[in-house]
Amino acid sequence: MKAVAQRREGATTDLLVGRVLCHDVRDAVGKVALGKGARLDAEAARALLALPWEEIHLLRRSEFAGLFGEPVHAERVGGLTKSWVAVRPVSSPP
Repeated sequence: MKAVAQRREGATTDLLVGRVLCHDVRDAVGKVALGKGARLDAEAARALLALPWEEIHLLRRSEFAGLFGEPVHAERVGGLTKSWVAVRPVSSPP
C-alpha cells in the first residue's frame, strides 16, 4: 500500500475530503495545525488549503484499515470525525 502524494496545485476541497493525513501539517510559525491521522472533512480540507505546504501524503479510510486492520474507529470531537484509530484486541496469556 502506498500513500497518495498530493501536490498543492492539484488539491481541491472535494479531492481532500475523506482522506487521512499521513503526517502533521504545520502553519507558518511551525505549530501543528492538522495532525497526523486527521480525517479531512470539508472544514479541515479548507483549513489545509489555507496552510503553507507543497506536497502532502494522504490515505483513504480503507487504506488506513489495510495498514492497521479492522476495526477502525472514528475519534470524534463535537460530532465530527477528528481522526481514525485502529484497535487490536489484547489477547490474554494461556
